[in-house]
Amino acid sequence: MTEGGGHAIFDVNGDNEIAEDEFTRFARFLMDVGMSDAPDAMDTFTMLDTDRDGPISRQEFILAVLREAFVACPGP
Repeated sequence: MTEGGGHAIFDVNGDNEIAEDEFTRFARFLMDVGMSDAPDAMDTFTMLDTDRDGPISRQEFILAVLREAFVACPGP
């Protein structure tokens, strides 16, 4: 997977941003298949949209993934 490739899973229309409806659609899918029990995807969406401009940019998405990876793997 290329850098930020996971972003494409959410970005249905290919505009390089994840709109609220795209994010919500994917979150519902994860809940439907039992991969997530998060009751409110919008809390996550709001957290990822760090500049509060509406959509989650590719850069915001990549930074969130890197931040999560760093927290999950703090090192020796």
